[in-house]
Amino acid sequence: MAWDSDGWNVTGLDFDSGKTETRMVLGRSQQFNGAWGVLQLLPDGDVFIPGIAGPVPVSRKRN
Repeated sequence: MAWDSDGWNVTGLDFDSGKTETRMVLGRSQQFNGAWGVLQLLPDGDVFIPGIAGPVPVSRKRN
């Protein structure tokens, strides 16, 4: 989790190439503040955030 000009976001990197593979912009709401919690990547590609205001499941956009 990181905060930048777009708000809270999750960025996924390929550690071999250093290339950004995915970026999920979640917005500016504090519900996405992970408060230093550990994100969980779910088997279907979704993300579970142990947010400051309670747990938040985030579904990735599927094409």
